[in-house]
Amino acid sequence: MVEKFYKLKVHPKSKCSKIFIKSKDAYEIWIKEPAERGLANKAAIALLAKELNIPAKKNNVN
Repeated sequence: MVEKFYKLKVHPKSKCSKIFIKSKDAYEIWIKEPAERGLANKAAIALLAKELNIPAKKNNVN
């Protein structure tokens, strides 16, 4: 298993969901979900997984 670490800046409660690639290991993510009960983290993981073409279940937030 290969581990990769990414730098994320997440903006919860945004008007739309989008992702901006700042560098090969840094992303800025805007999501509609609020930062409550892990909703923002789950949405950010799903959007990043879609961008990287990997299953969301294989991602972990630490």
